[in-house]
Parts: sequence; C-alpha cells; structure tokens
Amino acid sequence: MRRMSFFSTLRADRLITELKSKPGSPEAQRAAARLKDLGAAAIEPVVVALEDADKAAAVMLVDVLSALVTQKTFPQFVRWLVEAAHAWWRASPGR
Repeated sequence: MRRMSFFSTLRADRLITELKSKPGSPEAQRAAARLKDLGAAAIEPVVVALEDADKAAAVMLVDVLSALVTQKTFPQFVRWLVEAAHAWWRASPGR
C-alpha cells in the first residue's frame, strides 16, 4: 500500500482542522468535500481525527469516510482502524 505524500498529509491535516473548528458550517462542508477529493490518501488522517472529534465533527468525518471507503480501499481502511484500536488499547489506563 502506498503512503500519503508529505504534502497530502499537510493538506488533509489542514482540512480536518478546518472541519473540526466549525462543524456544520459552510467552511466545514467545503473542507469535507476537499477531503473526499483527496481520495484514499485521506483515510489515515480522517480515522486518526475521529479519536478526538466532537459529535458534530465525527458525523462529518464519518460521512467523508463513507465516500472514501470502497471495495478497493477497504483493506487500507481496516488496517488503519486496527492500528488506531491498538494505539487506544495500549494507551488506556490500567495497562
């Protein structure tokens, strides 16, 4: 699987920050559309962003993921979900 380029990562991070700062706003809607335009390259940062997103931002991020996850990108999506779950488990209290 191909990793995101440095510039794609920066762009995705900027768009996610914009989306999370004002969920539901026209600016956030545009950021979500641009994330969808990034394609599979945006899956990793979107999954990571879900970890600390509030409810409104999480709804928008899940909408972005629903557009990005296809039969072709499903293995990448599952890999990032598993990695995020492992990171959460390792960081959980009592471990």
